[in-house]
Amino acid sequence: MIRIGIQPKTAQRLDLGPDAWLLYREATAIENEAGQAAARDFFRKARDGAAALADYGLGEQALDAYATDSALSAGLSSVVSLTEIGLLCISEWHGVGNEAGEPLELNRSNLCAMMRDPGLFAVLRERLLARLFAIDDEGNGSKLSRNGAQAGADDIARDAETPEAPAHSGGEA
Repeated sequence: MIRIGIQPKTAQRLDLGPDAWLLYREATAIENEAGQAAARDFFRKARDGAAALADYGLGEQALDAYATDSALSAGLSSVVSLTEIGLLCISEWHGVGNEAGEPLELNRSNLCAMMRDPGLFAVLRERLLARLFAIDDEGNGSKLSRNGAQAGADDIARDAETPEAPAHSGGEA
């Protein structure tokens, strides 16, 4: 059985470091799709001009590098997508500042700068997308069977047999 209509968790605090935190809630499938659509839109706009790059705190040279390298392009798409999901799911932050230590407001450019940090990106992706990756925790989905097939599916191979240990010849080794 799957259960539908389960509401997202309320806002949770995520400590980022000494006196730095943010309030977030886990993304729904709608917010995830909105983030991915925003990433596609970003690339379409970026090809037409630099305004889209400035929204994310990126320079024109970034687009040239990402346009010629598919791995970098995929990485940028992930950062832009998670930035958009974050804008929908992060309600507040505190203790986030620039290099001079001045507080930064929560906006697209500043959040994208945070997402470009690999450690923070990994933590935020895990937290923001937790509902999308952990349906078993709420009883939705199927646990895997002992042979790796979905629960209830027929086995396609019999269990492997354990070979017998060779008989000892009686002499000392």
